[in-house]
Amino acid sequence: MRGFFTARIRCLRVNWIWPLALLALPGCALSAGGIAPPLTSNLDPGPEPSGVVFCQIEKPESRHCPADEQEIADLVDAGFTLAAGAEALIVKATGTKVLDYSKICDNGLPQVVEFEGPFPEGLPVCVDCSARVPDGASALDVCIAQCEDLTAPGVVPATAITFADCANRTSVAVNALEPTFCSGACSDAGAAFVYQRRIPDPVVWKNQVGVDDGGGSSTLTRSADNPTHMFDAGADSGDTVDTVNDTGNDAYVEFTASGPAATRVAGFSEGPGDTNTDYHQINFAISLFSEGCYYVFEKGAQVIGPYNNCSASGDFGTFGSTDKFRISLKDKFDGTAEVSYAKVTGSCSTNIECMPFYTSLTPAHYPLRVDTSFLEQGGQLGAVVLVRIR
Repeated sequence: MRGFFTARIRCLRVNWIWPLALLALPGCALSAGGIAPPLTSNLDPGPEPSGVVFCQIEKPESRHCPADEQEIADLVDAGFTLAAGAEALIVKATGTKVLDYSKICDNGLPQVVEFEGPFPEGLPVCVDCSARVPDGASALDVCIAQCEDLTAPGVVPATAITFADCANRTSVAVNALEPTFCSGACSDAGAAFVYQRRIPDPVVWKNQVGVDDGGGSSTLTRSADNPTHMFDAGADSGDTVDTVNDTGNDAYVEFTASGPAATRVAGFSEGPGDTNTDYHQINFAISLFSEGCYYVFEKGAQVIGPYNNCSASGDFGTFGSTDKFRISLKDKFDGTAEVSYAKVTGSCSTNIECMPFYTSLTPAHYPLRVDTSFLEQGGQLGAVVLVRIR
């Protein structure tokens, strides 16, 4: 990228000028030799705050209709489809060519699109955060600027045409919100410490009622007493799973059934956050019952499971205090997502896709947030993380 150590003035929108300093350094920008491997050492980020944004940038005019089904078969076998982005992250697969089933060709086959950098991780771009206008630029602005530099290297765009083109084929590979991507993620040599796209985001809790997040940890515990025996404690996530360029976002939330025997509920709720702690308000949820059985509830209505292991019938199985659960969203390209529920067992780790024990018959509507509800005091949800793929 241009502007090696200096801020560059760029009109990203009409009447909106933003001085952006982006560093063209190994490991954080695309070069003729590709992307350098990330550094894993604990290098000092230096006195200037620097961060990294992961961008998904389509190559110009790369979309095409395959002439036959062989190219399709090869990409399907590798798992490289936009609709399977979250699964590709889980199995740590990467590629540059992806199938887009939301765009069907005249021959009935999906379009093939090629990205700058690996999919689904995204192209890592290092940013000199000290040169940015405070609160003036988003992660998407960084990615669009990178797209413009790749499209016309060494040339400052004279019109809004290049910006409009890049805005149409660019998105952020991870929800990089200020100040998230200005967090010392790049070394003083300008390389990303790790490919953070593979690291799930710990949930940052908002709208907390009667719960304790341990000072900002991803574990949530009901701290308040409950003399009325009601689901009157909980919290939801500050981060959401949103739509981007009229398409949604594959994602999953994962949590552990940690802590003492207690009833707690976790899942996805539609719309903005609120302080309503009733589990009936959670659209898609797994309920961990105090007797050691797990259930599915959607908007408060129980989905009847095949077993009767506990006093409450219709469970989907039993669990222990170290068991992990995952609720996944798969974009349907119509503003909704398919929801599935899985137990993360020994044969289903972070490197292997989980087989769902139930797939919802009701589509989820974007945006969605992680939501929780607790009954007994001491109830706990551990290691709650959110993975999103745009």
